[in-house]
Amino acid sequence: MALSSCLKSNDDNAASQLTVPSGTFGGQFYVVHRKSSTTFDTTNRTNLILTISKADGYKITGDTSVNHAGSYGDFSMNYSQIQFLDQTMPKSGTLTKAHLSGIYNYTYDGTKFFMYNTTGDTVSVQYNFKRTN
Repeated sequence: MALSSCLKSNDDNAASQLTVPSGTFGGQFYVVHRKSSTTFDTTNRTNLILTISKADGYKITGDTSVNHAGSYGDFSMNYSQIQFLDQTMPKSGTLTKAHLSGIYNYTYDGTKFFMYNTTGDTVSVQYNFKRTN
């Protein structure tokens, strides 16, 4: 079961006002590398399906053969960030594929669901989803 208000929020009523994504979303995972101050390189584009709800948590399916792992788990969120707790993450070792795990900044308008996590100033992992049902 996912919790919708575990991340810190400045608004005491945030949980009751928060629009939590729910349903099935199709889209792409990709990695953006900053090459210079004006050029970027997008790699590892992968088509994914995200199924998400407060009651059941989340699940990633789709093209999980090369760049991104299929996974599932719980999530929590506030107005600007969402945290995924991937139950399939190995406890140790080097990951061979990306996992939807950790804290991401996001925007959600009821249809489009965009999430990103930036490491340093050169790499950004992004998910660009659109609600399909």
